[in-house]
Amino acid sequence: MIRILYTNAQSIVKKMDELRVIVLMQRPQIVALTETWTHGDIDNNFLKIDGYEIIERRDRADTAAGRGGGIVVYEKVELSSCAKVDKTKFKP
Repeated sequence: MIRILYTNAQSIVKKMDELRVIVLMQRPQIVALTETWTHGDIDNNFLKIDGYEIIERRDRADTAAGRGGGIVVYEKVELSSCAKVDKTKFKP
């Protein structure tokens, strides 16, 4: 069984410590965040969660300083996944 943690973050920047604690306690294999409000000035090192890697990150480019939108998806390091090419016309 795969455990997935999903949340609408509404700006993850000030909530990273809380997210790390929740992930440590819940131990999901996948963490999916929407409405992260991340932008290019936020480095992936800041978003790091021990034992997880970021497998997808999409920042909104059409908002002021990234306010609104954005996704970040993590997977547990020992989980093996492969990327699937999506042929939709989604534009971050």
